[in-house]
Amino acid sequence: MFKNVTLSTVAIAVALTAILPVTGASAKTVKLAPAATNDLVLEPAYTTPLPPLKTPEIFLPPKISCASAKQAIRTNGYKKVKKIECDGFVYTFKGKKNGKKYAIAINAVTKKIWTL
Repeated sequence: MFKNVTLSTVAIAVALTAILPVTGASAKTVKLAPAATNDLVLEPAYTTPLPPLKTPEIFLPPKISCASAKQAIRTNGYKKVKKIECDGFVYTFKGKKNGKKYAIAINAVTKKIWTL
């Protein structure tokens, strides 16, 4: 249960022998009891709780309206342009160019036009 004095506690032993009277001609070995395990409480370095992380905001680029997409297709030379669908990021139309019928798609963000 008791341990012999280690090198790290020699200073304590020297201080105790200077204070305590030594009886007898021989020097006595000072024995120290180890500290109870509950005496030493280790606290974490950061005790304040961290705030919760925010969810990142999703950036959606601005889209053109269905009417402005229809106008951009007309500007590209198509006539009798009619809307098929204006949902999502690709709008679809049908129209005529040089007497031929086309199914036309336009990217609602970049305004790129292509035929289907």
